Amino acid sequence: MLVGALHEHEGALRASLRAEYGIDLRNPGMNILDLADMVGGLPPGCALWRAVGGPMAYSAEAQLLVAVEYRLHVLQWFKTKDARTGANAPKPIEFRASSAAPDDRKVRARREQRMRRRPRPGSGSGSGEE
Repeated sequence: MLVGALHEHEGALRASLRAEYGIDLRNPGMNILDLADMVGGLPPGCALWRAVGGPMAYSAEAQLLVAVEYRLHVLQWFKTKDARTGANAPKPIEFRASSAAPDDRKVRARREQRMRRRPRPGSGSGSGEE
């Protein structure tokens, strides 16, 4: 998760780590595994999850507000003639991916391109890096 977030959403990752933990990504002061644990523990609604999109893009408070709004619409609907026939009932608001979130197909295609470019261990690249 850390590597993908670094590659696709570095600015949002940097902002989230600083806002939540006071960690500077350029000099985190911890090893990579601890940093990965911190990224995995970022709360819903932080800058990283908003950039990624999906249900984690919304904080618990935002999700509760949406639920309250839906219930208020249902209560208002119950007072209409449509409620007797069941017509035009309010629909729950669905959490959509952020407009900033890339299409999953595009993300997979980029990941596959990176994997094809990456030297394989023992391929004789001589650099010793993976």
